[in-house]
Amino acid sequence: MIRILTTIVALFMHFICYADIQDDSHWLRLSSEIREMRLQLAKNGAYAFVMTTSATAKTPHIHSQYWLMLIPETNIALRQYEQEKRDFGLDMIGQLEQYAKQKIDIKNISALEQRVHELLAIANWLKKESGYGNFILKRWAEDMASTTISELAVNNDFPVSDAWSLLRRIDTPQANAKMQISILNEESPDHYDIPKGDTAERIVREIGNQWSSRKVSAVQTLKKKYAQKTVPQFSEAFPHDPRLAFYMKDINRVNASLRALWNDKDHEEVCVYGMFCKVPQMVEHILEFREAAGSIPVPTDSDLKDLERQELFVDKINDIWLSNYREKVSKPVGRLVLWVYTGMLNDTYSRVL
Repeated sequence: MIRILTTIVALFMHFICYADIQDDSHWLRLSSEIREMRLQLAKNGAYAFVMTTSATAKTPHIHSQYWLMLIPETNIALRQYEQEKRDFGLDMIGQLEQYAKQKIDIKNISALEQRVHELLAIANWLKKESGYGNFILKRWAEDMASTTISELAVNNDFPVSDAWSLLRRIDTPQANAKMQISILNEESPDHYDIPKGDTAERIVREIGNQWSSRKVSAVQTLKKKYAQKTVPQFSEAFPHDPRLAFYMKDINRVNASLRALWNDKDHEEVCVYGMFCKVPQMVEHILEFREAAGSIPVPTDSDLKDLERQELFVDKINDIWLSNYREKVSKPVGRLVLWVYTGMLNDTYSRVL
């Protein structure tokens, strides 16, 4: 009972500070501003919207659904404001879905390059605020940009140096980690330290170690306190102790769209694994090979006709690598090139649409 009362008091004080003792009119005004932004987003599309509003309107700080659930129901105006921002994020998902469904010929360099510029502009605008929703949206925009850069990377008419320049505009794992830790320190009940690792794998391991120790403690406390024999899901734990529930997983969805996942509670996937996507690293391997070899063989329609011929095309590129460039390029890229041409070098959320 004491623990519950302490938690309730802490939550109350937290949102008193967060609200900065503003009256309802303050939050209603901010809600109105977000509604206007939603109208402009729907009217102009994401790229035109961010280009015209970047100098005049502040990027909304989009919290998680979990954060919204913590706000007392009596604070109607603040809850409305937070919901309005999350609805804006859902609108942005709709805009990004349009990019995910785009079909651009791999030979159309200008259209592909424009697509990269638009997606990166959207990502740059979104990441001006380090909210849970901002991070998810900007990561998807970056992943789609990475996929498009892979199509430019295999195009021998597109300068390698230009492809490298575009790829370097994608946030590094270290830059992502700063946003992930910022989200954890804002929404979790604990403090997290920025990882010191210089690779995605090391960063995931460092954040994961911090997460796992805190999760074990939360699970043990919940199981002992409420006499539960199994690890409770988020929906089961939240009514008992909202802060400890932070470490519990929501419904486990497989092959779901970002729209379907938008309201789920999954700080582990977002803040520990960072929606991990290997496309940028794959593009690096392709560009390293193209720099060394000068060009990359282009498959014919016959090369892509069936699985057997596709494998022969992969072997063709890998034989070139094995004979001449394995000292300069760490890995064979035949299969990566095939994936680019068959549309398999893509992010998870685009593939399910």
